[in-house]
Amino acid sequence: MQRSLCLRSVRRPPSAARRPRPVVVRASVATRQLRLERDAFGVERVAYEPAGWDVWKWKGIDVNYIAYGTSGPPILLIHGFGASAYQWRYNIPSLAQKHRVFAMDLVGFGKSEKLVMDYSGGQIWSDQIADFIEEFVGSEGAYVAGNSLGGFAALAAAARNPERIKGIVGLNIAGTFSQDMELMPSSDHVADDNVFIKWKNQLGMFFRRLLVLYSFYLTRSRIRNILLAVYHNKDNVDDDLVRSIEAPAEDPSASEVYYRLIQSTLSKRVTIDSLLEMMNVPLLLLWGMKDPWITPSKAEQILENYDRVEFVPLEAGHCVQDECPQIVNENLMSWIAKNES
Repeated sequence: MQRSLCLRSVRRPPSAARRPRPVVVRASVATRQLRLERDAFGVERVAYEPAGWDVWKWKGIDVNYIAYGTSGPPILLIHGFGASAYQWRYNIPSLAQKHRVFAMDLVGFGKSEKLVMDYSGGQIWSDQIADFIEEFVGSEGAYVAGNSLGGFAALAAAARNPERIKGIVGLNIAGTFSQDMELMPSSDHVADDNVFIKWKNQLGMFFRRLLVLYSFYLTRSRIRNILLAVYHNKDNVDDDLVRSIEAPAEDPSASEVYYRLIQSTLSKRVTIDSLLEMMNVPLLLLWGMKDPWITPSKAEQILENYDRVEFVPLEAGHCVQDECPQIVNENLMSWIAKNES
């Protein structure tokens, strides 16, 4: 059995290699021992825990997180839409050799609480990221790596809380640019006293809700097929990954949260270029060039709109951290080392 590769061969770490102990954090929260395992190819990764990992009480909200590693520049890992901290399973053990590593589920996803609220602009997530760093790291600040929606949340956190963020690693960042917004239909309702127009708008919202909820249940039943479609390197699409996405979707509030999230994408949103204008931290783009959802053209737009950026193209799809973990880890660690020197 041989794993398909992004750029180069994967070396199995020696069994006698020293593993880092659980991270020591500033917060008064006890973290438990992280359970590791080896996959079918002999590569070390975080073992799936159906109940989740540790819980951080943030503003009364339960947030699921993982902490690992004992020393080195801290890094916080943020997943994409519908995923969780578990999708960084191959990155955490390797990064912890040189870093204090944290990964958490954004509010509304994974094992974190499913709040029925307005998610427009990613304000809750940027606040969550900034407060997590303040609680667990302190004034030192941290590097933040985010995939897809997590990449957008990381940009928002860096723009709104620059004192907390030392640098951003964006992996196939989701979001739109101002020029793209001009081509999108607005979801704002017509302000009119005409009863017919009001009725038409309400009926449109009703059918849109039905369509979104139908999409939610259809998506939940086809998670494996969707992953296979967006992973260019499909070796890691396994039962544990599928279950880590299926399980949160069974939460009673999951369908309504999904609807709110989709609604937020149809409303007026914060754009990537507006966030880049407020940022002044180094940015590394690790981009899966075979991504059918977020194409390389998005990376090109970011390169045109930001100066402090480096770009590394990868032969991968949408979830590069899980498809090409070794290559992602190597690039991420060398980039941070360069910024720390």
